[in-house]
Amino acid sequence: MGSIYRYYCEKCDHPFQFEFGGGFRYETYTCTDCGQQKGILREASIPPCSCGGNLGRNHPPKCPKCGSSKVLEGRLMMHSD
Repeated sequence: MGSIYRYYCEKCDHPFQFEFGGGFRYETYTCTDCGQQKGILREASIPPCSCGGNLGRNHPPKCPKCGSSKVLEGRLMMHSD
């Protein structure tokens, strides 16, 4: 089971959601370059991100607007399954 949190960028004040974990049939992967997230079925191969970066698990959140890793964790939005 995963969790979705609300985050706020310290650099540009942009609010965004970030998911940790995944669901029953998928894992959430995060791009190491742009911070975009993608849910991928557990048995599937891991494609590159649309920006050309690498997708991986357990990477810290980055602001999707400016790319900063200086973010503040807000409240828990929901649990995913």
